[in-house]
Amino acid sequence: MDIVKIQNSRYDEYEALLLERDQLEREAGAIWTAYIKEFGQLMTDVFEEKVECIRRKKMIAYYQKAAELGDPDSWMSIAYCYAEGKGVERSFSRALELYEKAADAGSALACDYLGYLYMTGELVEADPEKGLSWYRAAAELGNSRSMFALGVAYQYGQGVAADPAEAARWYEKAALAGRADAAAAYAAIQKTGEGFSGFFDLAGFPVFYFFFGVGSGG
Repeated sequence: MDIVKIQNSRYDEYEALLLERDQLEREAGAIWTAYIKEFGQLMTDVFEEKVECIRRKKMIAYYQKAAELGDPDSWMSIAYCYAEGKGVERSFSRALELYEKAADAGSALACDYLGYLYMTGELVEADPEKGLSWYRAAAELGNSRSMFALGVAYQYGQGVAADPAEAARWYEKAALAGRADAAAAYAAIQKTGEGFSGFFDLAGFPVFYFFFGVGSGG
């Protein structure tokens, strides 16, 4: 018995449309796969960056609240965000303003850091006299690093006339506050009247130093 194939133009048209649809879906899938391969990591990075931005803005809001409640070091934390552009638009002038606000509110860390900035000329024009003033303010608030920096300044005449006796006084204060490097400097200046046979940068950080005689019985 012969099978009679019934011709139906509408069915043929429908079948052609299905085949075209399937082809378009395959092409779209290939395009999407290529897109994800090319830009997927970028999309992830942008998303993570947005999440981090929101986190930093919340962090700054909490620092702001803490500062308003009387925590001066929180002003310094906000200043750091402005200096580094973390969560806010980078602004060195705003950062400096907030560092000074923190210092005026009683942050020893901010006073010490302002001393460092003005002694080295980082972010601001170098002004050793102003730097030493901030170091003194920090030292009066108990910051041992500033005490040590003042000892270095007086020992090497950085921003002030060299004065070994005054250097020894600040080294002793820093040593009593727990700084081992200050204790070594005080011992050296007491023994030789000159202090370390070494070098410090303008901010009081030891770049390298050595002292003959300590621990050798000499």
